[in-house]
Amino acid sequence: MVTDTRQTVRSALSEIEDSDLQLRIRQARTGMLLGHIASISVFSCVFATAMCWLIYPLVDPTVLWPWLAAKWLILIPRVWQAHAYVRSAHQEQRHWHRWFMVLLALDAFIWGGVGWWLTPHAQLDLAAVTLACVVAVAAAGSFMLHMDARAAACLQVAVLGPNIVYCFARHDQFGLFGALCLSGVAVVLQMETWRAQRRMNELLRLRFALETVARQREEARDVAERLSEAKSRFLATVSHEMRTPLSGMLGLTRILREEESRPPVRRRLELVERSGEHLLTVLTDVLDFSRIAAGHLQVESRPFDLGLLLDEVLALSGVSARDKGLTLVVRSALPPSYPVAGDPMRIRQVLHNLIGNAIKFTEEGQVTVVASCLDDGRTVELVVEDTGVGIPECQLEHIFEAFHQVEGGKRRHEGTGLGLTISRQLCQAMGGDLRCSSQVGQGSRFVCTLDLPAATLPEAAAVEKGASMAQKTHEAHAAHPDPAWSACRVLLVEDNPINALVAEASLRQMGLEVRVVDDGAKAVDWLAGQQADLVLMDCVMPQMDGYEATRQIRQRERERKWPRVPIVALTATVDEQEKQACLEAGMDGHLGKPFSRDDLATVLAHHLGLPVYPAPQRAGLSVGGGGV
Repeated sequence: MVTDTRQTVRSALSEIEDSDLQLRIRQARTGMLLGHIASISVFSCVFATAMCWLIYPLVDPTVLWPWLAAKWLILIPRVWQAHAYVRSAHQEQRHWHRWFMVLLALDAFIWGGVGWWLTPHAQLDLAAVTLACVVAVAAAGSFMLHMDARAAACLQVAVLGPNIVYCFARHDQFGLFGALCLSGVAVVLQMETWRAQRRMNELLRLRFALETVARQREEARDVAERLSEAKSRFLATVSHEMRTPLSGMLGLTRILREEESRPPVRRRLELVERSGEHLLTVLTDVLDFSRIAAGHLQVESRPFDLGLLLDEVLALSGVSARDKGLTLVVRSALPPSYPVAGDPMRIRQVLHNLIGNAIKFTEEGQVTVVASCLDDGRTVELVVEDTGVGIPECQLEHIFEAFHQVEGGKRRHEGTGLGLTISRQLCQAMGGDLRCSSQVGQGSRFVCTLDLPAATLPEAAAVEKGASMAQKTHEAHAAHPDPAWSACRVLLVEDNPINALVAEASLRQMGLEVRVVDDGAKAVDWLAGQQADLVLMDCVMPQMDGYEATRQIRQRERERKWPRVPIVALTATVDEQEKQACLEAGMDGHLGKPFSRDDLATVLAHHLGLPVYPAPQRAGLSVGGGGV
């Protein structure tokens, strides 16, 4: 660490030109000299006045008072100089230093004349007192001027020089001794001043180097922040532009697959759909990793039913396990209904990543999911084990690094290498952690701990109203239509014709009455004369966007005292800022593109209060212990 700091400072100093550095040092020293000159000069005059009061009985007043007057008169230009320097914004440093030296020499020479002017030859006691005062002035002045050796030398020559000559001129033992002492004091003071100046120069060099480093870091931080903002805007734009056509592609593929009767064609369409879903997963991972890198990862805390969430995740994962010929074993010590407070979307994401990885790296055998609550009553432990290829010990410490993929022997598995990185960050953001242990050829074991305090069942049930709709299949709904669905009218506001076609088809297959408009202004006009039970509002539209349309709808409802119609955002932007913007505009919910029919049904059931159907049997699951 120390070595790195020294190298940084040396690099900063090397970037400063020598001439520029010397100029900055001189400017800094001049600023120090002039910054305190007023207070020092006033103190010097006060000290001179005290000395004159002390020796007044011994000195002729006609000699004493002119000397003291000269000392106070020199104070005027020195104080003016300090004041003018501050007002000048410290410009023209060389000019200020030159005039400082002139006034300093005059002031010091007045002190230097003490021996000749105030000390009669015969008064030895008076000479000793005045010379002691002179030495004190020289020592104090050298201390005050330690940042500039030339200024200190000027002071010592002007103060001590005349008094040394005065002592030699006495031609007595006192004079000889006094001259030698004053000369020694002058030499010692000057040597110490030179050393102090060198130390001051080094400190100034370090200060300027640190200022350069700080400025470079500030500039680098500004550049990094701008790049981060640009990257975030770029990723948000790319996400929106990719999700919009991807939503149409997945929706149309899903509709064609459901309407197609030939098994080979259905299988091909299913492959297309899975490829699109994989692309969506990659896009989501990249966006999440970008948020983590930028420090924008957010998790929420709201009541939800953890047991129901586990049912949903395991039902979907069971299909993938069955398709690969694996058994998904579930052992749970949690009750079927387990209300907690946390972020269900992020927990679902972590479980999908862990179970998906286990299925991906397991060719035969089983994947086991174990759910339990630790002794503290709020820490939930979720364990995912597999009988797959395992992870070499040398790679265990790297599996949570971004873009790292374990070599699976013949080939690298598909994916971004971000799933485990994101999962661990999410677990840590939710007050837990994600750990892994593995043996090559025997499988891997991932342990996920989450801080999920208990919530009241009524709260969880209210929040999760209609959540089981996510488990329904289209066939079950089509076989048992409910009249409550057919009685509802939905206004779909979507400017993309493909996405509008997909959403309209999904809504009509659910038995809903649908009206479609392609602009926010048309939605406002339509609602002025028609009624809708719910509005699905696209946010980004060319004429009037969904935010402004929602605000105008809410304003009209308040003015005319109309009942509030539920408005759900239908947008390809899925970050937290977008969700908050939708709520602030007056919307009631958010549905990100692309969405499945189950996601759409969940939103409809929640906001319309529609009935839900019993969940179908979960294929491909072997439940052991306490079933989930």
